[in-house]
Parts: sequence; C-alpha cells; structure tokens
Amino acid sequence: MRYKWLETSLAQTMAWIWLVILATAVVGYAVFRWWRKRHPLPVPKPAPSYSQQLQRRLNEHRGASKPSKRSKPPRKQPRGH
Repeated sequence: MRYKWLETSLAQTMAWIWLVILATAVVGYAVFRWWRKRHPLPVPKPAPSYSQQLQRRLNEHRGASKPSKRSKPPRKQPRGH
C-alpha cells in the first residue's frame, strides 16, 4: 500500500489556518500583557498582626456580652437572732 500525500492546495489551506491561529494567540497575549500593565491588580491590605487580631477579638466579646445584673441587696436577718 503506497502512502498518499495530501494535495498541495489542501496542505496550504491547513498551514494558513494554523498560522492564523498562532498569530491570533500571539497578538492576544501581547494585548493582554499591554492591558495588564496599565490595569494592575489591586494590592491587598496587609494582614493585621497577631496582637491586633487578638485585640479586635477581645473587644468584640466585651461589646457583645449581656449587661451585668445588679447584685441583690444582702438579706436582712430577722430581729432577735
């Protein structure tokens, strides 16, 4: 069985299609890089230190607690005892 070569016109068409795809990818990548340089990602806020996190958590618990009940006055002893 002999190996059959592609027709020249079909091979050229396939080559042009691949070249167009490759050129589109390169141009798209270049445009993306150009756009990203002019629109950088926002810089995230630095994480607070451990002591700052702890202070915030302690303050949250202080404000969220129920108001303390006033203590009852001491019970009076009956007279004669």
